Order: sequence, then C-alpha cells, then structure tokens
Amino acid sequence: MTNNKIEKKFKYNLRLEGHGGQISVSKINRNQYQYWSKKQHDLINHLMTEDGFNSINKNLRLIKEATYWEKGNILYEYGVEYCENSFLIVKNDNEEEIFTTSLDIDELEEKNIEIDEKYDPKLFDDVLYYYDIRHAEKGEFLNQDLELDEKFDPSKIKIVYSETNDWYLVTNLYYDNNELVEGSSTDSKGVSAFVNEL
Repeated sequence: MTNNKIEKKFKYNLRLEGHGGQISVSKINRNQYQYWSKKQHDLINHLMTEDGFNSINKNLRLIKEATYWEKGNILYEYGVEYCENSFLIVKNDNEEEIFTTSLDIDELEEKNIEIDEKYDPKLFDDVLYYYDIRHAEKGEFLNQDLELDEKFDPSKIKIVYSETNDWYLVTNLYYDNNELVEGSSTDSKGVSAFVNEL
C-alpha cells in the first residue's frame, strides 16, 4: 500500500508600492538640441501628441512617429522609486501581512534582502545631446501571486535597482532566482521632459 502524501502549497501575494514611473532617454543631434533648448515648454506636446509631432519640421523631430511613448535608444526603465517611501509588502492567502519593508537601503540590509545595481558605465559614451522624458506614477508597480512548496523566506528576495539619469528606480524583483513581473496599477502624477547637453 502506497502512501501518497499531499504536499501543502503556500500561497502569497507580493506587491511593490509607492511613487515611481517610467523614463526614456534618447540621443539627439546638435541642431535638435539648439532648437528644443529654447522651446522646452513644447517638448511634452511634441513627444506625446500627434499635433505636437506633426507641427515640427522632420529634421527637428525627436521621435520617428507620433506615439504616446517611445522607448529611448540610450535607456528606458520602469519601476518604483528606490527609497524609504516605497514598500515591498507580502501577504499570505488569508490577506495577512507577513512581511513588509521599505526600500530604504539600510532597512533592506537589516532584513537580509539581496540588493543589486543595474549599471552601465558606457551608457552615455559618444552622447553629446539627449532628451529625457519621465512619466511620474503612484500606486502598485508589481502585484504578483506566488505558490511555494515552503514558507516564504525573505532572504530569497533579490531587488535590482537602476540609477536612471539621477532617478533611482527598482526595475526588477526576484524570488528564489525567478523574476516577478506581473501586474501594475498606478495613477499618473504628471509628465516632465527636457533636453540636455553633456
């Protein structure tokens, strides 16, 4: 007679909450920079509306076609801010909070959370001029259910952050080497854009 023991599954929900958003940075040429540096207040309209795109001479357009959002050729990132006002919250299947931490570096280290930085020192090599557009958001930047064979272990979390042109964002979250990617629900808090010279 065989004993078929049913293994218990442990169910959890992980969320990243706070302020954050998306950032796109692209290389531009000198003529584009000189034009847009005097028209910074028109940048958002140009980058995010069809009328704003079509009203500009083709040689001075910063994007290839009218679109809500173009991912930059220097960098594009999305995530919650890497700071003490952002939180990782874990609940069990009874909706009980079993683990919470702010994304403050000292608190993460105290709670034995692995931290890694996504960093490319050559990101702005050969770049003289660029535009930067940011969409600020607030809410849930990740909301993922987990089913585990064992109880949740905070030491199996890995947080990856990126310094994205002076904006620190948590861009990736892992549990036991598996990336968590599901679900975001955020409210827009505004868009900003500028051109710059290095």
